[in-house]
Formats: sequence, C-alpha cells, structure tokens
Amino acid sequence: MPRPSPHHRAEPHRHRADTAAPARSAQEQAGSRPHGLAFPGRRAKKRRKAFVATLKRLQDALGNLNDIAGREKMAGELVRRSGRRPRARAEAFAVGLVTGREEARSKPLIVEAADAIADFRKIKPFWR
Repeated sequence: MPRPSPHHRAEPHRHRADTAAPARSAQEQAGSRPHGLAFPGRRAKKRRKAFVATLKRLQDALGNLNDIAGREKMAGELVRRSGRRPRARAEAFAVGLVTGREEARSKPLIVEAADAIADFRKIKPFWR
C-alpha cells in the first residue's frame, strides 16, 4: 500500500477556512460580556453597549490611521530604493497616487477618531 505524502492530512476538513470557528464579536473581544454578570441591569447594559460601540469606533479609526502611516512609510522606502532603474519613474508616480489617496482618507479618519474620543469622554461608566 502506498504511503501518504508528508503533506497529507488525516482530517483535511479541519484545516479549511470555511469550516473554521467564526470570529469572536467585538463585544467578546473587548471583554465586556463578563461584565454583564458583574454589573446587571438595564442601565448598566445600555452603558456597556455605548462603551463598546464608541471604543470600536475609536479603535477602527486609529487602526486605519496606523495602516495609512505604515503604507506611507513603505511607499517612501520603495521610492528611495528604486534608484535609476528603468521603472523608477513609474513606481514614483504610483507611490504619489497612493500617498495622495491615503492623505485624503486620513483627514476624515482623524475627525472620526476625535469625535469618538469626545463621545467616549461623555459616556457614563457602566460599573457605577
């Protein structure tokens, strides 16, 4: 009987992305679900929901701004390393387009982050 290759998996269905466990919700990731047990009641639940939603907005905006900053740094490195290669001009032009697009995206994200911070400061603690 032929031996299975070393890359053969006995249970291939366990390694497919479409059968993987679903991602946890933002609420579970933020860890606010256990607080529901410690801080019961409608008022605490409402405050927890506002807390998590505002924190998610802030985290999304800051994450996107971080991504933009990282891409700008990589784009600058690409242009610096391109030197006098034949495609250097085309690469520099493409980097300029991407950087301009990212710059336009960053301004609304900064406003969104500032708004989320302002909203976050207004939220009453759910643990009181």
